[in-house]
Amino acid sequence: MVYVLWTFACLILYIGGLIILIKVTPLLDFFLLLGIIFVGTRLLFRSFRAHRARTITSSRIVAGVYCLALVLVSLYFMVLLFTPIV
Repeated sequence: MVYVLWTFACLILYIGGLIILIKVTPLLDFFLLLGIIFVGTRLLFRSFRAHRARTITSSRIVAGVYCLALVLVSLYFMVLLFTPIV
């Protein structure tokens, strides 16, 4: 019987957490996009920097282009967060 009560309590708290997450989502999206921009920029500079280790140049270029695209798309979505929908 106790396990059933714990299960219902967990379900109620899970639903409450989802409701809170939906209400706070725009602020949360901003911080998630900011984190993606930070990590993507770091990886972008690290992949285009010359390495002494034996790495294949084409793989570094592909990784750098992917990180650049990730940063640009994150910036685009950050702008969309603050523009009003017409």
